[in-house]
Amino acid sequence: MEKKVRIVKDSEVKRIIIAPPSGEKEKVWQIMLMVELQDDSKIVFDHATVGNILRSGAWVLYHPQRKAIELVAKRLREEERKKGFAEDQLLETDREEEELIKEISSLLS
Repeated sequence: MEKKVRIVKDSEVKRIIIAPPSGEKEKVWQIMLMVELQDDSKIVFDHATVGNILRSGAWVLYHPQRKAIELVAKRLREEERKKGFAEDQLLETDREEEELIKEISSLLS
């Protein structure tokens, strides 16, 4: 069964908002990201997901040797996570960078 892949280009985006939700103005780390597409559909990422995307992207862009990172969803028991952290986490895997690059490249063909 073929999985559905959608690549969103700038021409499909109507607007993007990055802001904390109401009442969270003093907590800049609580920012959320909303992408509104030309068809009026909206994709909203919560603050934890936005943080993971930004940190991983910065790591790949600015690290002198890192070329790719994969994060996967994992549900952590209370004793496995830091106090105050969510049960559901996106954690880095140890997959080879070249394998990740091949996977992302295959989506473009």
